[in-house]
Amino acid sequence: KQTVSGQSYESTTYVKGKRQRTESFGGMVNIIQCDLKLNLQINQNSQTYMVTPFAATTQTAAKPGTSSVDKNGVVQTGGRVTTTVTTKDTGERKQMFGYTARRLIITIETISSPDACSKTDSKMQTDGWYIDAAFALDCDYGMSGYGGGYTKKSGCQDKSNVKTVGTAKRGFAVYEKMTMFDASGRAMTTMVSEVVEFSQATLEANLFDIPAGYREVTDAAQMYAVSASSSSSPGSTA
Repeated sequence: KQTVSGQSYESTTYVKGKRQRTESFGGMVNIIQCDLKLNLQINQNSQTYMVTPFAATTQTAAKPGTSSVDKNGVVQTGGRVTTTVTTKDTGERKQMFGYTARRLIITIETISSPDACSKTDSKMQTDGWYIDAAFALDCDYGMSGYGGGYTKKSGCQDKSNVKTVGTAKRGFAVYEKMTMFDASGRAMTTMVSEVVEFSQATLEANLFDIPAGYREVTDAAQMYAVSASSSSSPGSTA
């Protein structure tokens, strides 16, 4: 269950090997294929899907301070965007769903250099409880796990860096409280994600792949546009 600003909604997550499937409201499905380093977004209503490869942790770009400008005055290479991920194990433990849960506090802070193309300064802190289980998804998301690749459509590209502090592994999250902060350090948004029901069963492999007959689109707007137009068509039946 996810709760934001007093509003709650539920989703179902399935995990099998190196893949994870999450079903949420509105017929939306998100599949993570760690073995192929792909993220799939699927709209069951419009029978469309979108494929997003994991972004590389390190991108090839000019060194900070060596920005170049093309003949139209557009900056082609920018500065540096540094993301620091700090994981602190508080040492607290408790029993949850038959497992021993560990309390971790994870802080993700992103800072852009003055000459960066993308100003992505941000800070997010997660206070959560995690269990060590065989089904926990062990996945290297690259930069995708920290907000993307920092590349603008104009062609301007920054060099992105990820630093890690702390060696504690997350495991499977059974409770997380995530807080986003603004530039002044003030808390802006808080979201709580918690497991309310837990079970183990044998899952079919095709749950974690693109359904047969679905059409690929290039952006999320196309997925929703097709879904909206079909649902509003006169004479349509359920």
